[in-house]
Amino acid sequence: MPQPMYYEDWEIGRRYRTDEREVTPREFELFAEVEGHKAALHLDEEYARTNSVFGKLTAHGLLTLAMCAGLMGDMGLFDGTALAFLSMTWEFHAPVCIGDRIHVVWWVSSKRPTSKPGRAIVIRDMDVFNQDGARVCSGSMTGLWSMRAVATTATDDQPGARASGV
Repeated sequence: MPQPMYYEDWEIGRRYRTDEREVTPREFELFAEVEGHKAALHLDEEYARTNSVFGKLTAHGLLTLAMCAGLMGDMGLFDGTALAFLSMTWEFHAPVCIGDRIHVVWWVSSKRPTSKPGRAIVIRDMDVFNQDGARVCSGSMTGLWSMRAVATTATDDQPGARASGV
């Protein structure tokens, strides 16, 4: 498994691709339990067939979003270096249905240190695709990230200069 990435390791624009994950009926049920709203649109085939604009069961949008986050997390690049999830924007383009296989293509679009030593902001943009290559959703996630080294007031060529680890 790859090593976790610190702020300094992220290369703006470098593309990453997750593994695929199949969407199952059990995930629809589990998500409804966690969310607390058991919408017939996502759980009842007959209801969805006659009432959904897609004519069949579709994944709750937030389930697709959660699966996207899980697929990226499974890559092992955030373990121990991602500090907090700060914000996101998200758009849905096509339905995700039972039996679909989704994967995420993502990249760091922006990054900057914060005013606090050892912390930085990293913005990841992403597209989620199904097995047919159709983009089903896309968005951006902003996170607080660990820096590998804390900046010091002294420079390397000044006497007494030193760097300290995070």
